[in-house]
Amino acid sequence: MPTKLFDQLAAQYDAWHETPLGRLVEETEREAVAALWRPRPGERVLDVSCGTGRWALDLARQGAKVIAADFARTMLSVAAGKAAGEGIRLPLLQSDLAALPFRTGTFDAVLCLLTLEFLPDKQRGLREMLRVLEPEGTLLLGVLTPWSPWAWKRRVKGWFDSGSIWRGATFLNHSDLRRLLRSLPARMESHRRAVFVPPWEPGPLLPFYKALEAAGRRFQFPTGAFLAMRIRRPPSGRPASGDGRPAGARWPSRR
Repeated sequence: MPTKLFDQLAAQYDAWHETPLGRLVEETEREAVAALWRPRPGERVLDVSCGTGRWALDLARQGAKVIAADFARTMLSVAAGKAAGEGIRLPLLQSDLAALPFRTGTFDAVLCLLTLEFLPDKQRGLREMLRVLEPEGTLLLGVLTPWSPWAWKRRVKGWFDSGSIWRGATFLNHSDLRRLLRSLPARMESHRRAVFVPPWEPGPLLPFYKALEAAGRRFQFPTGAFLAMRIRRPPSGRPASGDGRPAGARWPSRR
């Protein structure tokens, strides 16, 4: 992954989410994920691509027991500052998604949002996320789909800007994920689409954007730029690295 590029984006990431378009996009993505899964108090959750901690902190506020990981050190620094400012205990870890430093079956749920697009070996990353899930654990994926206006705008940026994170990114649809998961211990359960608005600041068209997004959510148009999917590790599934290899972080037993 282009680690340095993501480090450089840390300062811009939260600023964009505070724009009218950014707030609308984040709100709709959260609604799509919440329609599929909500954490239970005390649930052990790993956010494998936490960025600046926006999702991990929200899960912690809901009572989940969260570990937040990312490969970009600057992103983690921003997340640490936010957690400290709110007085939230949020363990943070710089980690490679292709080799997670946790024992097999450590987590009840794993959250991976907007990261699979950048992984060279997507199946290896998925295998690792499933490995650290306990049997019947939940994997929440959020990916960017290939045929929305957002995808075309990002492709064009990647073609003409050699320093863009979108150069080499792979946009994924439902059938792509099904193909990647075919040989893995995974059961696809449900999915939701979101972000039906165009990728330009709405200005005075904000009410129209909100109405368009509401219609897209209701009818689940195939043009949604964001696809959330809930995947279950079946009880009989064998993790790819099932030897219980030693790892760094480990949860205490629950009582």
